[in-house]
Amino acid sequence: MREKQTGLLLFVGGLAILMTIFFEYQIGWIGSARPTSELPQFIFTVWPSLKTIWSCQMLGFGLLAAASLLRIGECPPYQAALWSALTILTVLVIAAFGITVGGYQPALEVYATQPEIFDTLRGAVRGLYSPGLLGGMLVFTVLFLIESAANNGAIGRIRGAITIGFIIAAIIVGAITPLTVKVTGASWFLLPVVMGYCFLRAR
Repeated sequence: MREKQTGLLLFVGGLAILMTIFFEYQIGWIGSARPTSELPQFIFTVWPSLKTIWSCQMLGFGLLAAASLLRIGECPPYQAALWSALTILTVLVIAAFGITVGGYQPALEVYATQPEIFDTLRGAVRGLYSPGLLGGMLVFTVLFLIESAANNGAIGRIRGAITIGFIIAAIIVGAITPLTVKVTGASWFLLPVVMGYCFLRAR
C-alpha cells in the first residue's frame, strides 16, 4: 500500500515540477540570457507569475520529500540510507523556495536603496538550493538505476534505459542548440515521474 502512495507522490510531484519549469521558460526566467545586473528588475516585473510558479514548484518538491519519507521504511537498509539523504537534500530545496517566496518581494521593493538585503537573501537561497538540488538529483539517479537494474526492481532494465537515454539525448540537444541545457535538463524530472508510475503499477 505504501509503495502505491509513494508512487503517487513521486508521479504528481515530478509532473508538477516539470510543468512549473515549462512556465518558467514561458515567462523568460530560463532560456533567456540577461546580465546579472538586470536580474532584480526582471524578477520584480514578473513577480506575481514567478511567485505562483515557485510556490507550485515548492509544493512539488514537498511531495517528493513526503515520498522519500514513506519509502524509507519499505526498502533494504542501504536504500533507506539513500532515501533518508534524499529527504534531507529535498528539504534544503524547500527551505530555499520558502525564503524566495516569502522574502524576495519586500527585498526587491527596497532594492534601489538597500540592495544588500536582496543580495543576502539570494546568497542564502543559492546556498541551500544548489547543494540540495544537485545532491538530490545525484542520489535519486542512483536510486532510479537501482530500481532499473535489480532483478526485482519496479522499473525494469528496458524502461530504465529508455528513460535515461531520453534524458541524455535531451541534454545533448540543449548543449548544441539555443534551447540551452538549463531548459532541456529539466527532462531529468522524468525520473520521479517514471519511478512513481512504476510504483503505482506494482502488484
